[in-house]
Amino acid sequence: MQEPLTRWSSGLKNQMGDGMSEKKIHLKITTPHEVKVDQKADMVIFRSISGDMGVLPGHEATAAVLADGAVRIFDEGKEKKITVFGGIASVQNSKVSILTSSARWPEDSDNAKTN
Repeated sequence: MQEPLTRWSSGLKNQMGDGMSEKKIHLKITTPHEVKVDQKADMVIFRSISGDMGVLPGHEATAAVLADGAVRIFDEGKEKKITVFGGIASVQNSKVSILTSSARWPEDSDNAKTN
């Protein structure tokens, strides 16, 4: 049985044809100190105070207040997660901008434990 992400990615590729590589979301996650993420992705899921929100290319414009939680970044059949601690998300023209007070990759937490 195929993993759910692989099934989703295959289905999306079939629907969009060969131009899939051009249909990406631009994700940018910014803290007061740095830009933590600035990349293209197939899909982004983040946790708002109203629940989880998934964003695909062509999503209608919206804004959301973020709860603490993981931002899931899906690209080329792979998933990465970064934890954000509150903030706001803006979705417009296949761009997702997240402004947050703090964002951490899982390996950031591992490094903090060893120091």
